[in-house]
Amino acid sequence: MYSLYFDGLYRGNLKSKEDVQTPINIMCYGWVICEDGKVIARGHGIYTHRDAATSNGAEYLALIEGLDALLDIRVGNVPVIVYGDARTVIEQLQGLSQATSPRIFDLYQKARKASKRFGQLQWKWIPRNENRGADQLTRHALRILENSNYQITKTSHQFAGFKLIYGLMVSIRGDRRVFAH
Repeated sequence: MYSLYFDGLYRGNLKSKEDVQTPINIMCYGWVICEDGKVIARGHGIYTHRDAATSNGAEYLALIEGLDALLDIRVGNVPVIVYGDARTVIEQLQGLSQATSPRIFDLYQKARKASKRFGQLQWKWIPRNENRGADQLTRHALRILENSNYQITKTSHQFAGFKLIYGLMVSIRGDRRVFAH
């Protein structure tokens, strides 16, 4: 059985080191994939969006990146349990509540579309203290941002209007793969 743990973190109104006049909103993410309790892949990164960045948006980006990674390692129809500490996101994907915010609706739809590519997917809300692996990766991404000179115009990947500033996936089964720097 596979498990996906995801976490997102939002920070608003940060100042770019090169342009202190224009604040930016960033969303850090982290995800961990386990097979039978053993970590087999993990990833973290940072997205930005001038207006639409939110806490739930960060959670959705973490989930989408984690689901994409599961597809990359060709999980197939094996059961997958998705764990997250964002109750709203879990409940929306379980169909218990609706995603009504226009700021995250595109991300919600992308996550639903990605989740339909799995045969057996379960959603489980967990408290933050049980999501430490993904949370630590999210905070690591934030430290990378805080300790580097970043330039928002130098992005190499975007979807749903969000720009990827930094992203890294490490698969313990295979080799290291860098999405963007």
